[in-house]
Amino acid sequence: QLKDIYKGVPAVIVGAGPSLETSLDYLKELEGKALIFAGGASLKRSPVYHIAGGLDPDPSLETSEMEPNMDVPFFYESRFSSRALNHVSGPILQVTSLEGLHIEDCKCSIDTGCTVTTMLLSLALHLGCGPIFLVGIDLAYGEKGDKYSENDPETHGDSSLVSYQDRLTQKDWVVASKWIESCIHIHSKESFYSPEISGLEIQGVQKISLEDLK
Repeated sequence: QLKDIYKGVPAVIVGAGPSLETSLDYLKELEGKALIFAGGASLKRSPVYHIAGGLDPDPSLETSEMEPNMDVPFFYESRFSSRALNHVSGPILQVTSLEGLHIEDCKCSIDTGCTVTTMLLSLALHLGCGPIFLVGIDLAYGEKGDKYSENDPETHGDSSLVSYQDRLTQKDWVVASKWIESCIHIHSKESFYSPEISGLEIQGVQKISLEDLK
């Protein structure tokens, strides 16, 4: 029932990368011009969003990231913490992913990828949004070791951290970047944009200035 209900409406997918700090003022100006999606750590950092999402099964992590009495539509996958859902006072909708549980009443499933960012991107496309703007989606730590959200590289084990494209990143972020590239290829008729960042390069994303976001 939700497919293409926002056909042709621009969407902004907000990540929690180091570059988000330089985009906060611009996001405020986009409130009435685009549909803004935020999830996970970006829920605490984005100054505005219209649709929220979550998929982390760790309730301590998600509750620290979620605002009390969140009243915007909240999309989640079946693995999401049920305790964290207690913070949501607005509409709650489950996303049935291709790898998730089968729900008889759901007429379709969507490929939501491996992170909350990929889930929100897939959701925006399912809703018919376009063009798509990726903001704060660095998928890597800053050039000077800046934190990605509240995560510090030193808190992750060696098995999680990798060097890719001469950037310090994590294995799941590399997988997410490849998923986004595949998604862009599948949706080749749609346009994808991002401000210049120091994170991973994602093929198919056109670079724009922050001023152009407005």
